[in-house]
Amino acid sequence: KCNQLHGYHHVIEATFSGTKIKDGIVADFHELTRTLGRWVEKNWDHNTILNKRDRKLGAAINKITNQKVYYTDFDPTAENMAQFIKNKVCPKLFSKDIKCIAVRLYDNPDCFVDVT
Repeated sequence: KCNQLHGYHHVIEATFSGTKIKDGIVADFHELTRTLGRWVEKNWDHNTILNKRDRKLGAAINKITNQKVYYTDFDPTAENMAQFIKNKVCPKLFSKDIKCIAVRLYDNPDCFVDVT
């Protein structure tokens, strides 16, 4: 089934830790959610996610559907996407005082992957 273009309803849970406590908190949950959520919305939500070696396919999809394509350096499996969020996206979005220590990415409501 995964050989055909299809959609997913991914849900991402991220776990953070920090060393500085200000006003009784390490980080504002709303701000963490909003910041990571904006990145996901801008780059992955309602877009096709493809390995950059599939640019020809991405161009065809874009031409036919006008859908944006997000290219990765990896095959966009749930495992690779979760690892990318944890190791590449979060360090760019958050200060070094707040570290993403785990990402759970749901492929569907019954299946997920944890990256720690």
